[in-house]
Amino acid sequence: MNSPYHMVQLSKERILELQRIFKEEYGKELSFAEATEAANNLVGFFDLLLKIDIRTNPQNYLRRGKNNQNLAPHRRKFNEKKC
Repeated sequence: MNSPYHMVQLSKERILELQRIFKEEYGKELSFAEATEAANNLVGFFDLLLKIDIRTNPQNYLRRGKNNQNLAPHRRKFNEKKC
């Protein structure tokens, strides 16, 4: 089941690699459909973790350039007041 919430298109090679890894690590063979679903679920999970982290720690995702030129306007004003 593909989630409509993430846009990553996984290559056939990555799905086959997941099948191989799963077989080596857990001794169970996944069908291509099962491996595709598992891979999409994994990508969706990490997408969710990233979204949570961006909301929780937005300061970690701001690019700081010379004189704060790359900051979002509301952050630029905040940082200029501190200086």
